[in-house]
Amino acid sequence: MTESLLKSSSGNRLDAIMKALTHASNMALEHCDMPLSRMPEYFMAVHVAHHFANAFSNFGYRMEASVKETLIDAGVEEDEINALLENEQLRGNGRFDLILRTGRRGVPAHVLEFKRGSRSDHLFKDLVRLAYVSRTVREGSRLETNYLVFTTKVKRAPAHDAQ
Repeated sequence: MTESLLKSSSGNRLDAIMKALTHASNMALEHCDMPLSRMPEYFMAVHVAHHFANAFSNFGYRMEASVKETLIDAGVEEDEINALLENEQLRGNGRFDLILRTGRRGVPAHVLEFKRGSRSDHLFKDLVRLAYVSRTVREGSRLETNYLVFTTKVKRAPAHDAQ
């Protein structure tokens, strides 16, 4: 039985991110004897990219894509890109962890940034940059929806013996 490829929707994308990270977490534990939260951010990005490429009919990807080139490819106006490059807080000369690109035209569809841990100061910087991208692209653009993916520790309730 062959699986049919998914179409992009916000629910399908969130499910795919969670499935990919669950698989990555299992691999990290099995092969590296480490939790996902101790693996490099790139490990998460690669697993999510691979999962999207295999599960969706309409996505390709680019890893460590230039912020400037991504915005140019998305059709952002030159003055907006220059404003981004001038703002050090937005790290316009940097790179995005993962860009999902449309299958047909290969234009940027969604930005994903990955972080180990949930320290608010690290998350805030990426959140500000993702918000800038969402506000800067033309209305109705797919790049209005972007993702900040991070790991956090969850305290598990102690297992109780059934009596």
